[in-house]
Amino acid sequence: MKLRLVIDIDDMDYAGLIRILIPHIKRADLPLPEKVIDAAAKPGVIEGFLRFIPKKKQDQMVMGIVNKNRSRIIKRGEKIAEGWGLQLSIGDLYIRPVEEEPKPEKAPADAQTVQEETVQPAPGTPSDMTEDA
Repeated sequence: MKLRLVIDIDDMDYAGLIRILIPHIKRADLPLPEKVIDAAAKPGVIEGFLRFIPKKKQDQMVMGIVNKNRSRIIKRGEKIAEGWGLQLSIGDLYIRPVEEEPKPEKAPADAQTVQEETVQPAPGTPSDMTEDA
């Protein structure tokens, strides 16, 4: 049986993620200038670079990095799990945007509340299974 783990990410430290991924992915797949990649270990370098990129573009950039390097990231994830004593085989890993679901409309303040109906036990139901017992 296959299982699917779904994690919705509201916010992420993209600089930290990029810093973690750099040793495990192809440098050519990083849409960053070489000087930024070379100095990525220094505090503030990636953060300074990302400060000038709109959030939506950062989202697209991270999606591209992860999706292009899926097999490498999967292998690394399995190796990390193994180090924790967990046998894990990851079938796939990718990032995609979450489609916004429409929020339910609020009921008007003057809406009538629904009255609870009393359900009668079926004929022949033992008395110890009814609420009155």
